This record gives sequence, structure tokens and C-alpha cells, in this order.
Amino acid sequence: MICAGDVFSIKHKHGFYGAFRILKAEGKFEHSNHEFLIIAITPYIGKEKANISDESLSKVFKYSHESRFYPEINIFSSIDIEKNFELIGNIPLTAEEEKMQFAVGDGSKGLLGGHPSAGAFTDHGNTVVHKWRMENEREIYIKECEEEKQKWLDKTKNIIPKPKEMLQTDVFWDILAKFDWLAEDEDSVIAPAVNFLKKQKVSFIKQFEETLSYKLYCLDTKKHGIASGLYDEKNNFISLDYFLYTRCFIVAKGEEFYNSVLSCPQKMPKDVDFEILLSVASEAYEKKTKREFNYITGRSYETLSNKESW
Repeated sequence: MICAGDVFSIKHKHGFYGAFRILKAEGKFEHSNHEFLIIAITPYIGKEKANISDESLSKVFKYSHESRFYPEINIFSSIDIEKNFELIGNIPLTAEEEKMQFAVGDGSKGLLGGHPSAGAFTDHGNTVVHKWRMENEREIYIKECEEEKQKWLDKTKNIIPKPKEMLQTDVFWDILAKFDWLAEDEDSVIAPAVNFLKKQKVSFIKQFEETLSYKLYCLDTKKHGIASGLYDEKNNFISLDYFLYTRCFIVAKGEEFYNSVLSCPQKMPKDVDFEILLSVASEAYEKKTKREFNYITGRSYETLSNKESW
């Protein structure tokens, strides 16, 4: 049984070991019936597995962005941690950690400010590896990143993505205008749009997703990346997820704001995100059909998909 305070070892690429610590176990959010775990990525990094006596295991790794520091804390559901990771030991929670609630936020107010990430547990903690390698083997690491990027470009150079059938522009923006920005949480913000979409035909929901993906694709440019503060031009490095979530915010704010930022990258906002925009179509589809939304758009909204603009 996984307990709060348990510390597990992570095996990273390049022979590095890291570690994460359970901050909350068997908890729930108000908006969900699923059981969740909250973990903290520790700053430990080494060629050997961490020892429970290492002081770094009781700390939370913080990454910097725009001169601010954010704790690397993640929320997960349905994880078989005991099967896939080695238990190192247990470090009891501090008084502050004991008070922590299952709440979603931006992570900018410390442990009690809510936690920004969620998803399947794969190789989290790579931010620690990235920082260490940039400090200790910078030239080798940058070269590897460039080689990986080139492999990806070579693999996809002959693929010409084309958008499938989309909604009329005014219809798409009318749906986003249904967002209730005065609502208390993000789920409630998008609820009016989700409720509208679930009453439409399945083809209509897919067209909405297609249009959304294309709008995000158009914002996926090097100029917008630089203006967002998320692209390190010197090292050719960008925070893929955060740049996507920033683009989501721009689209969510409506046609006028979107067009102004699209035409003038210098208007790109910083320190904003609205990841939940990506779930509007899938939530509507699942509410309508009781099935999972497995739809692949003609153009991808993932960062660096708009190859010609990078």
C-alpha cells in the first residue's frame, strides 16, 4: 500500500537516477470520483540510486520561468507505482504538506497553491535531468537535442498535414463565447460550451475539434514562441507543453484577441494557460455517446507541428 511520504526511485535516460515522493495518497477532487495521488519530483539526480538519508529527497525540485519558480508537483490517477518503481523508504510529511488539499491551481503559491499537471506516469523528472545536463555537459546535451529534432524533421518532412472539414469561423467563435469566465473553476467555465456541443451531431463535434486544432496550429510559430518567453533561442529549446497551453488561452479568449496575437506575435501573453480547452470536444463527445473520443485531426496542435514556421 502506498503511503504519504513514500519515496520511489526513477530511472532516467543516459543512466541517471532520480526520485519522487508521495505527498498525498488515496485522495479525491470535488469534481471527480477517481482516486488520485499527488507526487513531488525531488531535486535528486545521480548515477546511483538515492539513499533515503539524502536531504534532497525531502525537497521539491523547482523550475524557473520568467524569473519565477514553480514546484514540480504532479497529480495522477490509476498508477501502478509499486509495480514499476522501487521504494526507497519514507520521509514523514511536514506540517505544511499535511495541510495540502487536492486542489488544482497554477502551482505558483507553493505546496498549498494547487497543482498544475496531470496525466499518465511515464518519465517525469526530466526537468531535473535537463537542468543538470545544461549545467554539466551543455555542449553534448545541446548537440543531442539538435540531432533528435533533426531526426523528427527528417521523419515528418514528407508528411503534409491537411485540415479536414471545419466549422464556419463565426460558428466556432460563437461556441467559445459561451464560456462562463465568472465561474469558480475551469470545468464550470467550459461547461456551457460542452453542454451545447453534446447536443450536436458527432460530425459537428469533430469539426469543432478540427477547427480548434487548426487555430492552435496557426499560433505554433517561432516568433510566437520567442514572444511568449518559453523559447530559449540561444539553446534552441522550448517548453512544448506550456507553449501549447499558452496558445490555448489565446484561442479561448475569443476571435478579436486571437486575431490580434496571430497577426502581431509581440502581443503574446506570458504566464497564462488554459489547458482545459483541449478537453471541450472530448467531454462533449463522451457525454453524448458514452464512448472515448478517439479522433485524429488533420493538423496537429502539438508544439513544433507547424514546421514551416519554425
